[in-house]
Amino acid sequence: MRRLLPITCAAVMLSATLPAAQYDRLLDAIDVPDGAYFDTGYVVKDHPRVVASISVGELNYDFDLFGVKHRSEGCWILNVDGTTTGGYQPSFYYRYGTASSGGAVGGYSARQRLDIDCGKTLFVNGEELQTFSDYDFSENTTTMTIPGTEDAHRFTLMAFQIWDGGVLVRDFLPAEKDGVCGLYDRANDQFYAPASGTVAPAYDQRVDAIHIPAGAYFDTGYAVTDHPRVVASISVGETNGQDFDLFGVKERSDGCWILNVDGSTTGGYHPSFYYRYGTYASGGAVGSFSSYQRLLIDCGKTLVVNGNEIQTAADYDFAANTAAMTIPGERRAAPYLLHSFKIEDGGRLVRDFVPAVKNGACGLYDRIAGQFYANVGTGTVTAEQYDRLLDAIYIPDGAYFDTGYVVKDNP
Repeated sequence: MRRLLPITCAAVMLSATLPAAQYDRLLDAIDVPDGAYFDTGYVVKDHPRVVASISVGELNYDFDLFGVKHRSEGCWILNVDGTTTGGYQPSFYYRYGTASSGGAVGGYSARQRLDIDCGKTLFVNGEELQTFSDYDFSENTTTMTIPGTEDAHRFTLMAFQIWDGGVLVRDFLPAEKDGVCGLYDRANDQFYAPASGTVAPAYDQRVDAIHIPAGAYFDTGYAVTDHPRVVASISVGETNGQDFDLFGVKERSDGCWILNVDGSTTGGYHPSFYYRYGTYASGGAVGSFSSYQRLLIDCGKTLVVNGNEIQTAADYDFAANTAAMTIPGERRAAPYLLHSFKIEDGGRLVRDFVPAVKNGACGLYDRIAGQFYANVGTGTVTAEQYDRLLDAIYIPDGAYFDTGYVVKDNP
């Protein structure tokens, strides 16, 4: 028979102080202003590669997204130049030493996300722009900076990776530590504050929803052209005989695209959805609900609300459109709650709006382009938010909640 030996437990002394966390919170994006830059502390040597996601708007200037040395022999610089194209179609100039070449990226509206893969070959948003024949950094002794220090202008940064010899040596994400915004390197568990200047978060706080009052609206800055689709989540209550456009492209004329929510004909509880393309208008009512109801909307060529197909448009061509979409559209008479709003165009997600707060103002943050959008209309947009979730609440004698919902169908 095998005997079990007694186990002696030795006391393990733990350090009285755990290592400090390298960041307080991760951020979706940071705004890097003129003159600010980060020193990555890394000297590239062996066929380096940068993979980054940034956002630029109306440039009217140029900047170096990253830089290894100044513009001299042995430098490696990716320059984003908007000065020659009106600020909407930036050219990318890829410099190695004194060699310089590149090409423009296709047209887009005022704010655009750029996914960059820059090694021996430069790709921007999947498009190959340039390949260099000479690409030797074995003699380099200079650390890479973000952006390059010679041309450091404003842009928004979502992610930045440095590869060297096929190894991921820096994996930067925007973060905040001790009230300072900077970059957290997941590869080495280190926080980097700016070496110069001050960067700021793209927004301060996410909220569950925003209340959009009559007269308020947001300009998305995007003009749909290729079989667009909107996917949104809103809440509406008693519209009190009013109607409103959830979104709009142009006013009510040929070429418009408008989703109108009409409560005027149904007493405010059974809104009808009118789906307009140009002068064409049709739609249908969504089933009855109590005073506040969440509506999940999927509006492309076919309009679907809460899983119910409402209407399919016969004509659906936006190739000639030049007008940016607004949220809400032209008619802004009734308030509603907005939880999320996405715009697709040509099968590509171009705007992904979530409610957020920046500098005390409630608005929409676009996770695609890394930009905060404030109300450009009248009235004040407010947050619909709870303070914190609780595990349980104690309900005393006499207390109760009115759910506002009238059950109808096998509850």
